[in-house]
Amino acid sequence: MIEQNYNTLCVDSFFSNPDLILKFVNTLKFYKSDDGSWPGERTEPLYKINKELSDLIVSKILNNVYDLSQSKVNWEGSQLSFQKVNPYSNKKESYKNKGWIHQDGDDYDLAGLIYLTKDVDLNSGTSLFKKKDDKKLIKDLDNYEHQNLKNKLYSDMPVSENKYKKQMKKHNSNFDETVTFKNVFNRMIMYHGQTYHKANTFSDKERLTLVFFLKGISTENYQSLIFNRKKAVNSQIENIMKSSIWVTW
Repeated sequence: MIEQNYNTLCVDSFFSNPDLILKFVNTLKFYKSDDGSWPGERTEPLYKINKELSDLIVSKILNNVYDLSQSKVNWEGSQLSFQKVNPYSNKKESYKNKGWIHQDGDDYDLAGLIYLTKDVDLNSGTSLFKKKDDKKLIKDLDNYEHQNLKNKLYSDMPVSENKYKKQMKKHNSNFDETVTFKNVFNRMIMYHGQTYHKANTFSDKERLTLVFFLKGISTENYQSLIFNRKKAVNSQIENIMKSSIWVTW
């Protein structure tokens, strides 16, 4: 199997009937993280609630990467959950209402979310980042103090605004922002599982999303076909450039 270097994608109008999805969400129970590892509340993984629905949504997500009419795509694991996050401070500009730059996990091929809040602040979307220094390890960037403050806040424990702001600014100084997605209702964004990213703000109203994490994605012959076509096109582009440079010279 050839390793796929997944591109960042943004797809609007993802669900054909998002209002029906919202009605379904209203029937579900939400739970806080046991250790404050993520903000707000999430449902159980969708495969535990309705596996058929979970698999269909994963297929719909992957159909933006692969032509599923040409080849079957398999995945070893999927984690889809609805998540809602309310502001952590009534002060809109509070750093407690900002997400932390992070990765989702070492073994995810693809990750992303679908925005499901109507008439929300467009700036409450998601930004992607890259490290300023590639030699720095994630363990050096995610220090204990920042993790401790984050986990306390997400567990509804009191946290100093000044300490929180100081640690977040120190952490953010290790990264450069590369792209920002606006929070548009029924928009899906997707990126490689190792991409650094953050929620930009929780400061408008309840922020409802469907978050997803996919690992062990594989296909049959079609994945090789995609790779070979891409390689062939790259070679053609390079040959034309070389020829043009030679003629000009």
